[in-house]
Amino acid sequence: MNLVPVLVSLFALLFLTTLVGWFVLYSRFRHSLEKRWASAVFRLLQDAENCIRLENRQLRKLKKERDAKARSLREEAFAAHLNDYTVEELEAYPGIGPATVGKLRAAGFINLAKLQRAKIQIHGLGARRLSDIQYAVRNLLGKARSTFDAGNCRQAQNLADRLETLSTHYDHLEAKARTCARAAEKFVGSLGESVKHARAVTFWRWLRPRSKEALVPAELLEVSLPDLEAALRTAEQQIAPSETAKSKPASTEPVLESEMRDQDRLAPMELTIQFAFGVARKDGPVTGTERELIRQSIRQRYSDNRALLNRAETLCAHYETAAIDLERCLGEIHRKFTADKRSGLMELAGQIVAVSDKEAASAAPFLLQLAQSLDVPPLALPQREQSASPPPAPPVAPSSQPAAPTKDEWRSLLEIPVETPLSADLVRRQWNLLSQRLDPERVASLGPEFVKLAQDKLTALHRAAESLLETMGEKLETQPPAPSVQDLRHNPDLDDVFGGM
Repeated sequence: MNLVPVLVSLFALLFLTTLVGWFVLYSRFRHSLEKRWASAVFRLLQDAENCIRLENRQLRKLKKERDAKARSLREEAFAAHLNDYTVEELEAYPGIGPATVGKLRAAGFINLAKLQRAKIQIHGLGARRLSDIQYAVRNLLGKARSTFDAGNCRQAQNLADRLETLSTHYDHLEAKARTCARAAEKFVGSLGESVKHARAVTFWRWLRPRSKEALVPAELLEVSLPDLEAALRTAEQQIAPSETAKSKPASTEPVLESEMRDQDRLAPMELTIQFAFGVARKDGPVTGTERELIRQSIRQRYSDNRALLNRAETLCAHYETAAIDLERCLGEIHRKFTADKRSGLMELAGQIVAVSDKEAASAAPFLLQLAQSLDVPPLALPQREQSASPPPAPPVAPSSQPAAPTKDEWRSLLEIPVETPLSADLVRRQWNLLSQRLDPERVASLGPEFVKLAQDKLTALHRAAESLLETMGEKLETQPPAPSVQDLRHNPDLDDVFGGM
């Protein structure tokens, strides 16, 4: 008789019986009161340790965000400070005269912000003159940086307020993360005794106890485990009195949120004021009527916050005379403002133009250009308000003729500043630039009325350019002069006389 199959069957039966027995015993262990209690303790310990890691990671992230935003605010404030340095300040440096400054302004380099990293390529400015300009720009940038770092400018003072608000906001967030981390660490410490007993709950000790004592003391099993979420909530509620009250006794999180909302309104407010005064100063100094209209609009926008209103009035006084880069301002508005807000600014521009002394023929193309830059529908020029009973006009003799335009009016039409020395090349360049901008084909899609306005403006520009050139014995249609040899000698006085050639 072969006993091998019988023995194999017996061993297999014994193994299966042992395996089933161990499985039943381990299942009873897993469902025992001690094991379930130990598992709950380990889950609490893991959650608390994860909380500590997350809060420490959040602290590192907040520090990087704070540094990045502070750096961004400083760069933005310094860039705004550079806008206050007009290109005319380069005249104080050797080798740069009014003619050179006029060429730079005509090419769009109206302030130090435009010149900071610009690659200047202008006909008539040779390598020696460009070298003088680069030296002057570097020197002026150094002075601007010193003024800014010393806090002796409006942008640096505003930056200090913005950095303080930013610091207060991140101080609160970091205090919250630190408090939660400390609360989690304290929670881990409170679990010390429970964790010690939980580590002793093993299958072998449950199966073969070393003594008659319980695997886990009964008093631990009967007491509820601590609540991690409740401990964290309690710690967060203590943040305001323990952290922020040191510097601001009455400070709470809603106040911080209010400050951040005010801070978010500062940049749009300054862009709005720049835009309004840029429109008002397009045709000359701001008139009293324009100034009052702008201030009234600003008061309506920010009457709900006295602090913002005070700052808005300060900005109004500043931008009434300070340099304004309207092109950059329009670009920022197009990027940051919604379509509805851009349309509202376009309406404000129409009101400013309506109360100004601008004629409709010259105002309409300007409004059209604004609408294209803001990507909003064109705005018809509002009618100027007429008094209820206008005084009768004095009789005009049949032979009387309208007053001839003055030289300053010709300059204004060609957008040549009064302080810029006139030259035939400058007049021709402005005529070519403005005639391309007002090409009727470019506005044909907007309707025949805009084409008519563009043609009328071109006629007025042509008459102004011819009149100015006639006073210099020049004609509008001439061949450009051949470029002269550059840098044969360095004489700023002769440069000024001959137009910086």
